[in-house]
Amino acid sequence: IRVAVRVDTEGRSAIVDFTGTSEQLDNNFNAPSAITMAAVLYVFRTLVDSDIPLNDGCLKPLSIILPEGSMLRPHYPAAVVAGNV
Repeated sequence: IRVAVRVDTEGRSAIVDFTGTSEQLDNNFNAPSAITMAAVLYVFRTLVDSDIPLNDGCLKPLSIILPEGSMLRPHYPAAVVAGNV
């Protein structure tokens, strides 16, 4: 999986771009976008040296680009079980 991250230190924001991620798979090794968002949030919370409340506000400085039809944003009815573990 290819990931590009751009951080704007002045604007205190980041763009996480999953463009180029593998297409959705025929097996269950796909993840719904909610799982991908949760994983990105987890990583950024580990990078900050203070407690961050888990609410929608903590995602405001993050722009997350998830291409449709990729293994991180598959089309229905793709199986997604393995992407969650």
